Amino acid sequence: MRPQSTYENTKKDSCTTRAFFGFTSVCGRFLLRVCLRHIQSQPRSVRRLLRQSEQERPRYRQQTQGPWIPPETMIDQIIAHAGKKLGIFIETAKETGAASGELARLRWIDIDVEHNKVAINLPTKRHNPRRISVSSKPIGRLNSRQKNSEKVFGELTAKIAIIKLCRLRNKVAYKLGDERLRKINFARHLHRSSSWL
Repeated sequence: MRPQSTYENTKKDSCTTRAFFGFTSVCGRFLLRVCLRHIQSQPRSVRRLLRQSEQERPRYRQQTQGPWIPPETMIDQIIAHAGKKLGIFIETAKETGAASGELARLRWIDIDVEHNKVAINLPTKRHNPRRISVSSKPIGRLNSRQKNSEKVFGELTAKIAIIKLCRLRNKVAYKLGDERLRKINFARHLHRSSSWL
């Protein structure tokens, strides 16, 4: 009796595998049909179970909290410890409530010295263009800067201003021992200016 070749063994294994998967697929179809018949025959019990699961599900209610608005004296402390350029940038943000990106794009033609107004003609974050009335103090400090470029703050970008403000507020908070100063950022100026309305 001659031994079986490798080809014949492989053929038998493949036939066995096909038979096994065919049997499992038939069993799976049968079980699926049984489940569907059970659900169709008892729709009310299934709905009752679903309703009970929804009632037992924990409900979550989000609690909204208003933003923390820093007092004006805290912002003035940071401005007093800042350099000339960054101090004017922070004071303009405090007076106008503009975003840091909007102030970085501020041009000299956007400043109305006669009527003490600052025009935000290049808004960011889907804000609308607007004209904001400010006091004479920031207007005077803005005019004290040298007009070397079209932009008021020159090469100062919003990212650099944010980094400098973070370093400055941490330094002032450590020096004065007030941890609330670490929470001040340009978004707080926006909240503060909107609270004046």
